[in-house]
Amino acid sequence: MISFSTLRRKLGDLGHVIISAYTTMPMPHTRAFVRRYSTKRTGIALLIIVIFLGFGIGKSVVNSGADSETVVIPRQVTTSPAGLVSQLESVLETTGEVQSQTQGDLRAQRAGVITSVNARVGQQVRAGTIIASIENASERASVAQAQATVAQATASFNKISGGTRDEQLAVLKANTASALQSMNETTASARNTLLSAYAASDTAFSGGIDVFFSNPDGANPKLMFVSTNSSQAIAAEHGRFILENTINRHAAASEDVSTLSNAEVRTEIDVLEKEMLEIKSMLDNVISALDGAVPTASITTTTIASYKTTASAARTSILGTLSSLSAARGALNAAQTALTVAQENESQGITGAQPEDVAVAQAQLESAQATLAQAVAQLENTRVRAPVTGIVTILTIDKGDFVTSFQDIGLVANDNALEIETFVAPNTIDRIAVGGRALINRKHEGVITSIAPGVDPVKRQVEVRIALVAESVPLTHGSRVSVEFLNLASQDISKDDASIRVPISSLKLVGDDAFVFVVNEENILESMPVKLGSVVQSSIEIVSGINRNTEIVLDARGLTEGTTVIVSN
Repeated sequence: MISFSTLRRKLGDLGHVIISAYTTMPMPHTRAFVRRYSTKRTGIALLIIVIFLGFGIGKSVVNSGADSETVVIPRQVTTSPAGLVSQLESVLETTGEVQSQTQGDLRAQRAGVITSVNARVGQQVRAGTIIASIENASERASVAQAQATVAQATASFNKISGGTRDEQLAVLKANTASALQSMNETTASARNTLLSAYAASDTAFSGGIDVFFSNPDGANPKLMFVSTNSSQAIAAEHGRFILENTINRHAAASEDVSTLSNAEVRTEIDVLEKEMLEIKSMLDNVISALDGAVPTASITTTTIASYKTTASAARTSILGTLSSLSAARGALNAAQTALTVAQENESQGITGAQPEDVAVAQAQLESAQATLAQAVAQLENTRVRAPVTGIVTILTIDKGDFVTSFQDIGLVANDNALEIETFVAPNTIDRIAVGGRALINRKHEGVITSIAPGVDPVKRQVEVRIALVAESVPLTHGSRVSVEFLNLASQDISKDDASIRVPISSLKLVGDDAFVFVVNEENILESMPVKLGSVVQSSIEIVSGINRNTEIVLDARGLTEGTTVIVSN
């Protein structure tokens, strides 16, 4: 600073100059000059000039004194090991949009004029709530017409299938019950016929012709008499051997006949009728052999005559059994026919029409119901319903507006379940993973829930979704937020072979060459050439030139090599 004495000296010198200029003028000229300009206005102007000259000289003196006392202060810089800078730069930063995990678009399904809007932005609605309606007079008329058609078809169907009067139906039901009772009795009678047939076959052999044979139920039954009709005799003997199994089956079947159903009785009659014909054929051969029997001392003529009587009686019994079986079959068929007719009459009495008429009426009713469903669907297309339960966050229509088909008119979202949708560059996707942490707006914690497997064809970036950890976060649906992915580097940055990434601001670019600054022991900047790699957001990869322990200056802007700096870490 300049001292007061110096300032006074300078002002004194200025006064001497002015006085000297005045005194050096010739006296006549001086007096003339004074007389000409010695006015009050001139004096004021002269005083102002003197003040300004004094102020200018004082400022010049002060500035010269300040310049002589100015001290150059070195610039303060921040340094950090390149490895630590890489660790800090491994945190990706981007922006995202707040969305609801459960949300749905409000979309018009058809074109038309909005006739009503039943909700407002910020209103809580439940899924299915009608948000807005489009002009639908023709659709409502179609629904009413379809409802009338369904009512008409229903009445027609009920008329056709309504059935007869109760008293008539009671008679038909009684007839069916009577036919069923008759069927049961006929079946029981048929079972008795089967038992008689089993008894007839047993009597024909064990109580009849088996006395003609030696070893009748063995493997080689033989007639006890000699016959000139040898072929019939041999056939008779063979037939007796074959029929032994039939006789045994009859004995077993007679014990279970009472449990046979109607259908099983019919089957048994058919089988037994065939077996009885085989027994009749065998008896015919026995009688023919007896006709050629030769009397002997042991088999006299009287014995042969007795044998013929026994064989003929057995044959007559078998023929009677065949007639009984045939009659039982006929009775079962008749009972079954009567039951079927009674059941059909009852069914027709219940339905009141032929089955094909009922089928036609049923088809007409179903067609009318389908037409009604189609009309209701068309009417439903004129209504915009909330797809999910939530809050109406966007609504872009008012009553009277015209909308086009499939036009988006709003959004319903559940603000209690928010998530962040963001996009990152494909070359950085390997630095994050599902389950990793993220920071939203630098204060809300989130977790990565999904990473798209491919690149979005429009944005050319990879979609990432982040769920908020806290249940209640003061974020607005649709707002933009900052996103920082934390501690999710795909490689271990503590390793010596891990890549080095530094802020772009730490580089000094001169032509095609790149440098970073380091500070030597004398606090003087030194440049170190480096080879650059890929750029990721605000950082750049250093391929070579420095190692992870190199202390670099983080901001090289405005710095030059050889400058003295102050290091502040």
